[in-house]
Formats: sequence, structure tokens, C-alpha cells
Amino acid sequence: MKADKYTYETERLRFRPWEMGDADACFELSSDDRVGPPCGWEPNRTLEATKEVLQNILINDHTFCIIEKETGRIIGNMGIDDIHDPDIGPKEGERELGFWLGYPYWNKGYMTEAVLGTIDYCFNVLGLSKLWCGYFSYNTASGRVQEKCGFKYAYTKENYKTRLGTEVDLIQNYLDA
Repeated sequence: MKADKYTYETERLRFRPWEMGDADACFELSSDDRVGPPCGWEPNRTLEATKEVLQNILINDHTFCIIEKETGRIIGNMGIDDIHDPDIGPKEGERELGFWLGYPYWNKGYMTEAVLGTIDYCFNVLGLSKLWCGYFSYNTASGRVQEKCGFKYAYTKENYKTRLGTEVDLIQNYLDA
């Protein structure tokens, strides 16, 4: 794997921090009704909304756009976040993965490749000791990716309230280095 603190890559994908210049590409992917709701967030309805998301959420040193090497197109997002679940709590050496992929890139093995590459980056470049990753019970595709990548079941949080205001079971998984 080719990597440094701010970029890494896999066979078909490159990862780098988001930039404001990525707003059009981000909007194209995140405005699709099939992308945000499985992750618990509303699709972006305007380019201005996407710019706000970039500025306030995605542009940081632990969130990366996923780029298809062959075309140079941004195809999704990978976050290596502090742990938000108070039941786990922030712990030294542990982070939580969050990811989404634009609909045109589903079912091509990209997300499994992206998560496996990110696991390698987290353990071998960042030196983390444990990764957490969760999914909503209705997002079985995310659950399958986590299973393929070796995540193990930790617990289910019933009636978890999403940003959409809906209540759903949240399944939390983990992976040790």
C-alpha cells in the first residue's frame, strides 16, 4: 500500500482529504435519494447545501474522498472518526469508520476494497488498535461489507434515532489490529 498521513491507495482507488473544489462531484453523488437515507442522512438538495456539508463536516484530516483511479472521479466517502457512541466512548487508539458510495459504483466491490484499504491504513499507518463500524438494520449492504472485511459483532442498540428522525436498530461491529 502506498500511504502517508493524508493519502493512501488500493489497487483501484485513491483516498485524499476533501476540498471545496470537490463540491460538484460530492453534490452529484450525495443528492441521490439512494445514497444518504441508508446512512441515516437526507440527500443534499442544493449545491449550496453540499458546500456547507463539505465545509462543516467533510473537510478535516480524517475524512477522505474515494477516487476511482482509472477515471479520476470521486465515487464516495470514507471517514475515520472519533467514536460517537457513548456506550463505547472515545478511547485512545480506537476510531469508528463511516462510509458511503455513489449509486453508480454500487455492486462493483469498491466499498469492500475501500474498507480493507482503510483498515490497513488505520492499523499500519495511523497505528490504531481497534476500529468500530456500525450500520442500520435496514442497510444490509453495509453489514455485508463489514462482515467481508472481518468486523465482529459487538452489540445492537435498539430504537436508535437517526438524523432523519426515524428509529432503527443500530448494529455495532469492531475489528482489532
